[in-house]
Amino acid sequence: MIGAARALADMVTAQDHAKGSLFPPVSEIRAVAERMAVEVLKEGIRAGLATRVERSLSLVWVWVWVWVWVWVWV
Repeated sequence: MIGAARALADMVTAQDHAKGSLFPPVSEIRAVAERMAVEVLKEGIRAGLATRVERSLSLVWVWVWVWVWVWVWV
């Protein structure tokens, strides 16, 4: 979860801070969700919780979930 928190914090720009926002704009929600998911996945890979096949399939799954599946439900 630290990776997700760091990814979220990294996506907040100086302009967002100037507006008093602690989070990226809602219009960026898919990009934020994708980056957070990828960072969590990377932590899992570093911890040895994924095989080579799972690694590549997981990155594809993150993309499909964020950019295709979620779009259908929004």
